[in-house]
Amino acid sequence: MTGAARAAVRAVPAILAVLGLASSGTELRDARVVPKALSVPVGRLSGAAFLYTVSRGVTSTQLSARLGISEAALLRENGLGRFDRLTPGRALRIDNRHIVLPAPPDIPGGARGVGTVLVVNIPQRMLYRFEGGALEQCAPVGVGRRDWQTPTGQFYVATKEREPVWVVPKSIQEEMRREGKEVLTVVPHCDENPLGEYWLGLNAEGIGIHGTIAPLTVYAFLTHGCLRVHPDDVAFLFVKVEVATPVEIVYEPILLAFEGDRVYLEAHRDVYRRLREPSLPSVRRALREIEDRVDWAKVEELLQRREGIARDVTKGDLEQGSRDTLLPLGISHRAGKSTLAFARAQPTGGDPEWHQRCLVGHEAGGGHGHRWEQLWGFFAGPERAV
Repeated sequence: MTGAARAAVRAVPAILAVLGLASSGTELRDARVVPKALSVPVGRLSGAAFLYTVSRGVTSTQLSARLGISEAALLRENGLGRFDRLTPGRALRIDNRHIVLPAPPDIPGGARGVGTVLVVNIPQRMLYRFEGGALEQCAPVGVGRRDWQTPTGQFYVATKEREPVWVVPKSIQEEMRREGKEVLTVVPHCDENPLGEYWLGLNAEGIGIHGTIAPLTVYAFLTHGCLRVHPDDVAFLFVKVEVATPVEIVYEPILLAFEGDRVYLEAHRDVYRRLREPSLPSVRRALREIEDRVDWAKVEELLQRREGIARDVTKGDLEQGSRDTLLPLGISHRAGKSTLAFARAQPTGGDPEWHQRCLVGHEAGGGHGHRWEQLWGFFAGPERAV
């Protein structure tokens, strides 16, 4: 680490103290205000329901890891079995809508809408980047195994490294020894380094946000506690995040959102087994003040499946325009460099700023004058984002 980098790390507590004293705003704080009886956290809707045309070589596992959706849910919604192969040219229904929790009021810069804040929800396996209180990036992440859990709490980015060297923690060395593997102590930057090309180390021993040499393992509970991000997503995140950036890691398997007069619920498996009571009674108590607006049969089915998709559980028909929205998604060519990019879709309701379609983890919106190419069968978009 360079002298400048060490100085930056030493300055982190002072920087955070200054952020904590910043004048307070109300944008994100107000988004978290809910009835006193409500115990299920409330957020805002993001993502989209859309059609995807399969291209040659694409698998359901790839789509799951890249778009942040359950592979089981993707197959079920399209009438496919576990061992069915995707046929080129087939149109798939994909729904990767998630409920995004804003940064809590007490995190430096969070509710105040100051600077960059990262929020990760472990059961969701999603990372969200806020800039000035606005959602700017969503990315699927791999998180810790049940027996090697990702820690929760408030942290900050303590180090940034390109082409990181992996100093293997003693605990992982012991695991290698128990499993009869070669015990590694240091892995230089190479094609076999599991950290990939970028490392954002947190102020928690051995924990960081990093790339991967195994993209199919993103959006799974497979790590030793770190947050594993697709190589394209972490490359984009790396240039947007600085040392001292606050990071909030939460564990919320069940989330609620209101979009106009619609009620959405998202439920995930309690992989770390942290829920103290059955979900259905808890949700019933949480939603008793709006009980007449909720279709409890839909809620029961959602809680049984726990597919991790934000579903409309409002009593009555589904909202118009929530499905079959075909979105242009492709590669943006700018200054001779190709990067993943996407265009916005029309919102299903509510604040359009919270419907920026974070499909593949890159910056919301899109520029003008970009040349688009087809990616995974999504049609080539127009000359500018829509």
